[in-house]
Amino acid sequence: MNLARNHSSHRRGHLRTNGQLSLAAIHQPVELLIDQFLARLRRIELKRLEHGAVIGLIAERLDHGTHLIKHPALTAEVGRIKVAGTFIGLRRKFRITHDSSDFAQSHENLQWTARQSAAKLLILMTTPTVVLVTCSGRDAPGITSELTGVLASCDATLLDIGQAVLHGWLSLSLLFEAPNAATALTRLSEKAQQMGMKIESQNLESRDLQNGPLAGKAYRYALTLMGSAISAQHLHEVTKLLARHRINIDVIERLSEGAFSCVEILVSSTAQVDRLAVKHELLALARSQGIDIALQAEGLYRRAKRLVVFDMDSTLIQSEIIDEFARELGVYAEVAQVTHEAMQGKIPFAEALQKRVARLKGLTREQIDAVFSRTSVTPGGEELIEVLKKLGYKVAIISGGFSCIADRLKTRLGIDYAYANHLVFQNGVCTGEVTPPIVDAQRKADLLEVIAQQEKIHLDQVIAVGDGANDIPMLEKAGLGIAFNAKPAVNECADLALSQKNLKTILYLLGISGRDLSEVTGQTL
Repeated sequence: MNLARNHSSHRRGHLRTNGQLSLAAIHQPVELLIDQFLARLRRIELKRLEHGAVIGLIAERLDHGTHLIKHPALTAEVGRIKVAGTFIGLRRKFRITHDSSDFAQSHENLQWTARQSAAKLLILMTTPTVVLVTCSGRDAPGITSELTGVLASCDATLLDIGQAVLHGWLSLSLLFEAPNAATALTRLSEKAQQMGMKIESQNLESRDLQNGPLAGKAYRYALTLMGSAISAQHLHEVTKLLARHRINIDVIERLSEGAFSCVEILVSSTAQVDRLAVKHELLALARSQGIDIALQAEGLYRRAKRLVVFDMDSTLIQSEIIDEFARELGVYAEVAQVTHEAMQGKIPFAEALQKRVARLKGLTREQIDAVFSRTSVTPGGEELIEVLKKLGYKVAIISGGFSCIADRLKTRLGIDYAYANHLVFQNGVCTGEVTPPIVDAQRKADLLEVIAQQEKIHLDQVIAVGDGANDIPMLEKAGLGIAFNAKPAVNECADLALSQKNLKTILYLLGISGRDLSEVTGQTL
């Protein structure tokens, strides 16, 4: 082989000289070989395809450059050219002439097949191809910049992008369309290798895009898992339930800092989901697994809540104030009996309240002060309200309890509104009466709507939190009703049921992570 002549010929852009293969050509970058191959096809310079080694080389290099996109048609044409090249190469090696009719016919047929395949390759490789590339490896500054720079240099159109970093490991996906996807993929692969990254790719058809994330999903939901520790078994059971309902997982994100105690899963479905049925299954699963699972419609209103309304007794605070007043007067047993009858539905709420208040006759301001001094806010309550206020939320108490405690709590926590029942006092002593109207279940729902209208807030942007039967209408009226450590009947009626003992976990339901919280307060969830 004449290396000098080959080198000279290579400088003139030829792949072969006098039937001899150029060694320099073998070491050309694959995209340059592809470009030269396409240029020759355009000039119909390879229509005779006489030299099997050249055909084989081009096919091999094309195979190297195109296998990344996994295009069946492209792979098939490359294979046909390689077969033709192998046969023609064997013919030349053993000096088989056209006089051998069988070989001659095969020779002509294979040359024709190779010419057809080359033409198809030209079409396939110059038609814009949509490719999904995923690059993974150790995260570092500049990776996205380098890879998107490669796409820009290849005149690729970026259609979508997604990136996640988990404990320092990056997964970056790029969906793009390029007139010469093989060249773009080869350069991406080389760049990724330089950065110590692994790259995978897949060619997508138009139907894949129609059914993929670019087209969007008709029904989207946010699923939040909370517990002392979220285990693989928890995730297995939840995701198995989702699969049974044909609900697809789009994004999984950890919201908790420190302990692995909260995960948010964004899901979607192309068909409408029976939310009530799914909710009941999730509620049963949560009870059996000892965790909380919340399902919400995902959309603007979930992330744009503006008003949070709390029941007071056993929700925002840990005690029942009427019981504490009764203890001060030594009449707890009598009040508890009426409460028990009311809980069984034997006495309407308003009647039960009046009977219990009658037992409070003689309660003094000093005794109220003593009760308030030992009243404890539910863990996480103060931090929750602090965050909500800093984020611009309005906060309200709507209670079937008493204003003499609700008003003080409003001042202490910086709450915007407080509505509760008013005890009647004469000379600083309770008369055993309550001023109408009584704040019962319907009144609580009505007051929630009044506050929302006053603040010009849509009901879908309201959160209500409660634990008792008299909270149900309020929970149902709000855009998001949360049953907090509630009775089973309330759990069934509310949108979400929480058994967590810390009110701060409500922030998770708003998509607020532990990291977000630390930015606002310096604390974590």
